[in-house]
Amino acid sequence: MLIRKLTRLFGVRKAKKMGLSTVPSQKTALTTGPGDNPFAVSLLDRVADGWFNQKDSEICPGVKIHPHHTVADIGCGGGGIVNFCIQRDAHIMFMDVDAEKVNTIEKRLLTRKQNKFDALIGDCTNIPIDDDRCDIVICTEVLEHVDDPVKVMQELARIGKPGAYYVLTVPDAAGESLMKATAPAAYFEKPNHIRIFERDEFQLLVENAGLEVTKRSFHGSYGSILWMMHWMTHSTDEPMGPPWEPMSLHWSKVWAEILSHPNGKAIKSALDAAIPKCQVIVARKAET
Repeated sequence: MLIRKLTRLFGVRKAKKMGLSTVPSQKTALTTGPGDNPFAVSLLDRVADGWFNQKDSEICPGVKIHPHHTVADIGCGGGGIVNFCIQRDAHIMFMDVDAEKVNTIEKRLLTRKQNKFDALIGDCTNIPIDDDRCDIVICTEVLEHVDDPVKVMQELARIGKPGAYYVLTVPDAAGESLMKATAPAAYFEKPNHIRIFERDEFQLLVENAGLEVTKRSFHGSYGSILWMMHWMTHSTDEPMGPPWEPMSLHWSKVWAEILSHPNGKAIKSALDAAIPKCQVIVARKAET
């Protein structure tokens, strides 16, 4: 089930990079559990927070994707959000500064004969989307990379229709403190994270762009510890991924057990409050 879910969300190529067979053998299906792949556990953790809700079509709690929606995913990365929106027959406009990522997603959608999308390549300080165009605007883990987050937020606010919903995330300062203690210096240099947003600062950035914050949440303590382990056990230029270091696998198995434990929700909630990897804001543009 996890393999199929990852494949649907991220596509065949990304699933293979995660070390997952997209058509698992019977032996694999019988012997491989969710804790045997830290990326799969990351997805489980996100789903436990209400993201990628297949049943209710919510990209995150309270934000549903409908067939009539036009959605912008600015900083689309590997395309997990794009795939979720396409599955709901929404029109998705996805953009990234990395042309290879955009082209890969576009080719995947064309292969599936999907046509309700616009593939855009460019800098998010100048988004090539008309004013008041989108019902939902999504920008996850982008603002910490840019030179002028105020300009980017203004652009994001511009492209949303009156009443549009916004899903915005940045790394949380608590999780970044673990990275400061363990990650190489390049982690906090271009093109990586060049700023850390305190919680009040992030909220003020969104509000100053003319948006109303309707919900705040914090999640990803699993990821905070996973990345800390990665930096402590790998060379500075080695990407996270298979073959997995045993410590990371042990941690993913522990977290999978926590998620399935009767008290797992309370344990996860306490850790997410203490060392979240990510802070999330859901906001709305005023009706006119």
